[in-house]
Amino acid sequence: MIETSHCPVTNRHQCIAGRGESCDVFFEPLESRMLLSVPGAFDFWAVGAIDNNSSLSMYVVDGSVDAAGTVSGTLTLESQGWANGSPVDWGTMSWQDNGSFRMRTTNGSPWTHSTGAQFLSADGQSLGWHQGTRAGEYDYAAIIESRTTTAIADFNGTWDYSMVFWDSKLWESESVYGQLTFSNGILSMSATDSMGTEVIGDSISTVSNDGKAVSNAGFHYYLSRDGQSLLFALNLGGDSLIAAAVRVDAAPTRDQVVGSYLTMSTSPDNISNGEDTFSSIITLSSNGSYANYDLRQYQAGNPNPDEIGSWSLSGNTVTINTTDGVLAVIKVSANASSSVIQSASILGIRGEIAGIASKISNSTTVSVPSYEFSIAGLRDGGQPAVWEQFGDNQWREYDLLEATGAPALAGDIQSWTDPRDGLSYAAGVSFNGDLILFHHESDGTWSFRNLTQETDGSLWLTSDIQVMTSPDGNVNITVLDINGDLILYSQDGSTTSPGNYRWSVMDLGQNLRGQGQQMPAFTGKLASYATAWGGLNIAGLDASGAIHSVWWAPGMFGWTASNLSTITGAAPIVGGLAVYLTPWKGINIAGINAAGHLQVTWWVPSFGGNWVNSDLTNNVSGPILDPNSVSSYVSSWGGLNVTGLDQTTGKVKVYWWAPGMSSWSITTLSDNVGAGQPIITTMLTGMAPSNSSLNVFGYDSTGDLIRYFWEPGGTWTAENLMEDSLLV
Repeated sequence: MIETSHCPVTNRHQCIAGRGESCDVFFEPLESRMLLSVPGAFDFWAVGAIDNNSSLSMYVVDGSVDAAGTVSGTLTLESQGWANGSPVDWGTMSWQDNGSFRMRTTNGSPWTHSTGAQFLSADGQSLGWHQGTRAGEYDYAAIIESRTTTAIADFNGTWDYSMVFWDSKLWESESVYGQLTFSNGILSMSATDSMGTEVIGDSISTVSNDGKAVSNAGFHYYLSRDGQSLLFALNLGGDSLIAAAVRVDAAPTRDQVVGSYLTMSTSPDNISNGEDTFSSIITLSSNGSYANYDLRQYQAGNPNPDEIGSWSLSGNTVTINTTDGVLAVIKVSANASSSVIQSASILGIRGEIAGIASKISNSTTVSVPSYEFSIAGLRDGGQPAVWEQFGDNQWREYDLLEATGAPALAGDIQSWTDPRDGLSYAAGVSFNGDLILFHHESDGTWSFRNLTQETDGSLWLTSDIQVMTSPDGNVNITVLDINGDLILYSQDGSTTSPGNYRWSVMDLGQNLRGQGQQMPAFTGKLASYATAWGGLNIAGLDASGAIHSVWWAPGMFGWTASNLSTITGAAPIVGGLAVYLTPWKGINIAGINAAGHLQVTWWVPSFGGNWVNSDLTNNVSGPILDPNSVSSYVSSWGGLNVTGLDQTTGKVKVYWWAPGMSSWSITTLSDNVGAGQPIITTMLTGMAPSNSSLNVFGYDSTGDLIRYFWEPGGTWTAENLMEDSLLV
């Protein structure tokens, strides 16, 4: 331990020096916290359908999930007679705190949207579901946990079901509902559809320990681990069906039914037309009120219900009466853990539907936590995405192209929070060279604007987007064009319509040349920053490693280009730059020289026109860093942090200093997050948002976005945002 001063907190990053407190600085490794993808290993059954607009294929999955969340198993199509299956490509499952889960494909096309309801009996759940979209396909499935031992008598009882039936010859689908009764292998099924009700007799003679039974008529039945839910499927000459059922031998109490449910439902018209299923949260309150929230909009921050009404319970039947007077029917299991939807109208669908309602909470309080900050990057398949963290510490992941229909992007993407409305924004460059602005609307949806076409459509932009916000709250975006000129897009504080800020554009290269100056020939990563007095600055390197700044300050007629290396005598830098500003109005420009040393060119107001160069690596005998990995962040208490990857070990290192310290110190974040955690290997971004957390983002060797983070009262840990976030 090295003493500098004394502080009652034990984590060095909690140190708030300069406020009358004193501080001890500790260097021992911090305790790690493991974030589990799933609560443990388990087996499952799923029946589902894949709709790709030209065909509908129903399937069964016999699957397993290991303790790391990796899915394995066999997917069998009804077109193959439920035989000769192939490996399922579901990849991984990740459990979320709110009763949902998401899946990732490790083979094949990635999901652009994935959400589902949990189904493990140990958690008091039974019948779950998954809904996903990828590569033009809509995929939905009912899922249960498999059993370890089963007898024919375990099926005994009465079951209400909801079914999707597909007629391949007529190319049409139909929702069917009804009741099953099992009695020692003899079963009776009533089936009701638009043509009426039919009663079918059947029997089963053998079952497997994992809960599967095949009837004489060819039905495949799958019993859940807790015995409260049942799946079944059938293929007859090209006609096929999948169904989910819940046990209704006894009726639940009203108190058991009260709560919140994750629902998935679909209608024949949607199936036949190749459209998505519907997912939502519904609440059944103790006072008899009902509310329905679109799940994707709710997860994205919209707290307003799409539908309200009242509900009542009779036996196992919940009847919902919406404000327009149309009834909906939900059949609830005896212990109220799971339900199937049999309805003429519910969840925004008008017409016959089939669906599942999975109870996730006894509470009916639906509140949307506040948005805190965001990070942009590339998700599975290289698609541009934004991850937002809300006050519940839950990340939301948005595929921007899927959410908005915007043109594909050619390069990097940056996100920020606009101080005027507190909402999330992002920007990227399209393959046509246009600047595309993404906006997360207050209702939870995303939209996009083409700022190039709105302003000067003649520009052809290329790369290196930078964002800076001036003290007056105006956001400024800079990007290089095809000629190497810096192009500046700026808000002027006005709006073109509610929620849409007006933007102007300026070619800074032309502005400089008009004053007899030259536009620097930037290479590598740029860095932009706005000073406390309203100055706007873009710093970068030329081919020789010299630091150039293109800048403007209030009162100046035009922009100016300055060679800071010439002014300061700074050694050549390779790679890119990272800029961090201090609460005492200091400016710090950090980079790595050819020897891997961390160089900082810095200035404070008391220096007047002079700058200082510091070799932090020499000063503290620090590690040699990868020149392309440098990033920085400043904590709310004035702690300065420059992070990079160790050239020798590949580990994430942080050079850090706090007010009251006599020198800089070094920490290895890769060690602090603990063994077994995701490992960042490239592309670091440091961030210290308003929630007082400290964050270093980067990608692992597989391309997953990883976050190393510390929060007040906690220790450094790691999480994989591509597994631990809601894919909204």
